[in-house]
Amino acid sequence: MHSTTHYQLEKKWRILIIISAIFLVALSFCLWAITWPAIKAYRLDQPLPEDWSWARVVAADLFFILSLAILWTRVLFDLLTSFSKEGVKTLWFFGPHFMRWDDVISVDEFRFGMKPMYIKICSINRCITINTLYYKNPEQLVSLIRQHIPPAATRH
Repeated sequence: MHSTTHYQLEKKWRILIIISAIFLVALSFCLWAITWPAIKAYRLDQPLPEDWSWARVVAADLFFILSLAILWTRVLFDLLTSFSKEGVKTLWFFGPHFMRWDDVISVDEFRFGMKPMYIKICSINRCITINTLYYKNPEQLVSLIRQHIPPAATRH
């Protein structure tokens, strides 16, 4: 069991709402541009537009819906990343990943100008990438990570 002492870093949960709205608009466009013309043709007993088939319409809809769902879920997982005195825990599609601070062998900071954008924390077995834009105080996050990584870990 991992420590119950978690660091409370304020996150920008509004990003998930904004992304949800953008995805809803994108999904509406997909339905309007692909599905609706096919349904309209069917109701009017006309052939599907151009060289469309129902299999292609359904495949396009499923591809679009699944792509948006995966992207939305990835943002949610990033927002649910948590930090404790023992390490960092993040969710992934196949279950949670936990990395102990003592297992960290490298940390890479990707910056845009002076502002941190991403932090990639790696152990021998895996890497966890943290999007700092989801945090209200990215410098506090960077400082927290720097305080906990072992002195032998390489830093870029």
